[in-house]
Amino acid sequence: RDYASTFINGLYRMAEDQNFPAEVRAAAGRLVDRSKEDRTSAAVNPVEDAEIILKYFGVECTTSG
Repeated sequence: RDYASTFINGLYRMAEDQNFPAEVRAAAGRLVDRSKEDRTSAAVNPVEDAEIILKYFGVECTTSG
């Protein structure tokens, strides 16, 4: 199955949905923004952006190391 397109589409929708807090929308937008020439994410810290989204949904984020 191609889950990646589903996840990316979900992030696009989240970035546009005014029902989410601005911080969550911005994080989702950074994760899916591929406007750079090399098609990499615009997120400076994609892990932090993912954590912002996960925390919104009540998922506990821990780091190892």
